[in-house]
Amino acid sequence: MKQRFSTRIGKNWLVLSHVKDSIWNLQIWGDTPLQAEISADNELEAKETSFQAAAERLRAEHPSLEIPPQAVWNVVLKTRWTVR
Repeated sequence: MKQRFSTRIGKNWLVLSHVKDSIWNLQIWGDTPLQAEISADNELEAKETSFQAAAERLRAEHPSLEIPPQAVWNVVLKTRWTVR
């Protein structure tokens, strides 16, 4: 099962998905949607690197944006709905 996590910075959602091996995909959903590929040895490193990269990018666009000192990542659950 693909690992997927989310957190927020201001009005922006960060969604981090494990692709394979050491490759992770970071999507930033907000006013300016962005996507990046992250290379990390493990989940913790992927989360830290993704949060730092997103914070730097968002701070460049919105200097007054308050960035939390640490991210609280939540597991994204994928559920299929069936209609009968």
